[in-house]
Amino acid sequence: MFCVSQVLLRPLLVLVEVMSQPNAETLEMILELSLAVLGIVLGILLWNVRPAAFTLLWIYLGVHVLFAVLGIIGFTVSDERQIQNLNISIRTLLYTLLWFLYFKNSKRVFATFGRNL
Repeated sequence: MFCVSQVLLRPLLVLVEVMSQPNAETLEMILELSLAVLGIVLGILLWNVRPAAFTLLWIYLGVHVLFAVLGIIGFTVSDERQIQNLNISIRTLLYTLLWFLYFKNSKRVFATFGRNL
């Protein structure tokens, strides 16, 4: 499910988001597209059971946590407290935590890769 979501679903959602918000900040769009590309590469490496997949997975999950924490900090110091941005950051943290726990404890991951995250 993780590979399918990273290779197919996330890039489609990012493209729809970028196309539907032509006035969004350029840096935000570049970061979203870069993270989607990183997710595609990660999904392909995991699917093909490559040794570099776990290293890239650590980086990918770390970047997600970093963006989520920065989003929460931005919400707390901003004058424009948009609750939607806080919700997105909290969901990102939960999403990342759940996938981390899966890759850390899964018997299927252990059987496939010979180790867990």
